[in-house]
Amino acid sequence: MRLSLLLAVTLALGAFTMGGVDAAEPGHDAGAATHARETFDVDDAGARHGAYLRLHANGKVAVRASYQHGEWSGVHKTYADSGRLLVQKTYRKGRLHGSWKDYHPNKRLKLTANFRNGVLHGKYLVRGPKGLTQIKTTYKDGVVHGKFQAFEGRRELSRQTWRDGVPMDVDGVKPFGRDRAQITSEVTRLLKGDGGLHRDPLAADRELALRYLQAYRCIVGVPYDDIAIDPTFEAHAQAAAGVCRDLGHITHFPKNPGWESSRFDFAAIGTKSSNLAQGMIACRSIRGYMDDSDARNIAKVGHRAWCMNPRMSHTGFGTVDQFSAMWSISGDRKQVPDYDIVACPPAGYAPGAWFDTHWAWSASLNKQQWDAPHAGAVTVEVIAVGDTFLPEGKPLALNHQSVLAKSAGIQYMVVFRPVGYSLKAGTRYRVTVDGLTSKGKPRQLRYYVEFFDLAYPVPAVPRDRTPTTAAR
Repeated sequence: MRLSLLLAVTLALGAFTMGGVDAAEPGHDAGAATHARETFDVDDAGARHGAYLRLHANGKVAVRASYQHGEWSGVHKTYADSGRLLVQKTYRKGRLHGSWKDYHPNKRLKLTANFRNGVLHGKYLVRGPKGLTQIKTTYKDGVVHGKFQAFEGRRELSRQTWRDGVPMDVDGVKPFGRDRAQITSEVTRLLKGDGGLHRDPLAADRELALRYLQAYRCIVGVPYDDIAIDPTFEAHAQAAAGVCRDLGHITHFPKNPGWESSRFDFAAIGTKSSNLAQGMIACRSIRGYMDDSDARNIAKVGHRAWCMNPRMSHTGFGTVDQFSAMWSISGDRKQVPDYDIVACPPAGYAPGAWFDTHWAWSASLNKQQWDAPHAGAVTVEVIAVGDTFLPEGKPLALNHQSVLAKSAGIQYMVVFRPVGYSLKAGTRYRVTVDGLTSKGKPRQLRYYVEFFDLAYPVPAVPRDRTPTTAAR
């Protein structure tokens, strides 16, 4: 999208959404205010009333309007010092009410809008200097409502549907599923749990680990509330953490450090079936597994994939000193909700503090909806978009991309890491993946991510001390 169009959209929307529409009249140089001349009448109370006229320093009309007992009323026109009409708007009882018209330097209409009781209400149209439509939409009680279209020249750039200020469809994509309040409420509830933590440190660590696993699963949109601890899985995970501690490193295929044979075999089952972490207890390991973006793990983000597996129903955690394990090979959920993709950060709203700017992004594809992806065919684009979902600037560079047809958790996955993205609340990105197919036919994957504020209450491990992790 050309910068000129972006500026037109920003200025047109900003005039109404940022407030202060009368703070400075267009075409009126603030530095020349002392030279301007005003004429107006007043009522018996001393309030301005009747015709109002303000002149530029060169004697030409700057503003022609009227007051009614101290409030703007009726048609209000603003002119450049050349005499050219800039803006024509209508007031009632001091509030914008009626039509608004803004003009280009060539005297063509730039913006036509309508207000009701001080807020936008009705048709809203932005035109370019040549008269071609750039933005076409409607407002209801101050927010976009109905169809929204954006154009460049005669080409339609975007077709959207909004309802009461909420985007329902953007070029065939529903940008948001759950709202921010829903996510915040659920994550807060999950972290709080059913009550206080167990007094035993190991039991408390395991309880916190489960809460944070559930919270991340809630954020990415897979079943979370009924994830439960399986005592056998927990015992295997505890033994896995112990054998790794005795070896001094994590490994899925340990050598016996001198344990009794049956005890070691039990632990080896755990190491082969678990996410493993070194340098952190179990409750801190969940964020590390979701990160998974170090050089050793980024190609597959296997820890993350197991954590986000929609089929998981049970798990177990173990911690010995600073070695921990999470049983991950669990796919026994009987009822798996239908899904198209599972993304991290998720499609829709994402709490920025729960991620980090060095993290790779990933999109796992339901093989019931997608064919196996081919690395040579897949391309990924991540680009910032504004309030109206129109691109801003150039696509972000990617410093990693991998395509998996046999991934952990969900079989198909695309992994990519954008450079220079922001987690600031309100920052919004559009992700587009081309080169995919469904039932043999090309199918584009597109979704939007918008970050919002939701605190991550447990401090993250500093990056220079990030423990080594290994996923099977």
